[in-house]
Amino acid sequence: MIRSIAIVLVASSLPLAVAYATDEKTGIPQLEFSSVGWSKISDDFQPPASGPGPVTYDKRYPYVPNNNAGRQVTFRIADLTNPILKPWVIGKMQEQNELAAAGERAYEARASCRPGGVPGFLVMGRVNPLYFVQGKNEVLLINEGGPEVRRVYLNVPHSTRPSISPYGESVGYYEGGDTLVVDTIGLSDDTYVDNYRTPHTTQLHVIERFKLTNGGKTL
Repeated sequence: MIRSIAIVLVASSLPLAVAYATDEKTGIPQLEFSSVGWSKISDDFQPPASGPGPVTYDKRYPYVPNNNAGRQVTFRIADLTNPILKPWVIGKMQEQNELAAAGERAYEARASCRPGGVPGFLVMGRVNPLYFVQGKNEVLLINEGGPEVRRVYLNVPHSTRPSISPYGESVGYYEGGDTLVVDTIGLSDDTYVDNYRTPHTTQLHVIERFKLTNGGKTL
């Protein structure tokens, strides 16, 4: 259902020591900095360099977030012509679109105090920073709103039968000295892929790559 989507995060405070973007002894990218969280440039996924992009709004009903002074805020109404969507997904999203267009319901995990799921966790709340806590055996991803916490267990295989849950089972490793790779399975189907209410099944398999760019100021 989903081929490739991207999110861009920027350091939310300036004292980000560029010289320490990667630990020279271990070759591990330092995604965790004291007193620094990663701020989202948007609570929508960004398009990849090529190929079909993520779900966005129907051009007939432009999405206007609540940080646009002077413009009427709107609910998200998904563009169902996106080629990444399967027929059964379109059917479910059409129902949600109709409710949103009528002003009756436009579910978002953060606004409903529900888990964001994966990868929806990354676009929970435009103003909520994302923090990384890097340890020897695991990495914690913390969304300040809630807070919501994900655990990524390092350098271990997936369980034979992982428990099904909103955040599933995440295992990870560092790749090439500059990227944290996170592999997640065991995801329950009571979350959405994004804020456009794109559903998924329990067979969803998500691989995320977190990489520092712009001298360590952008993730």
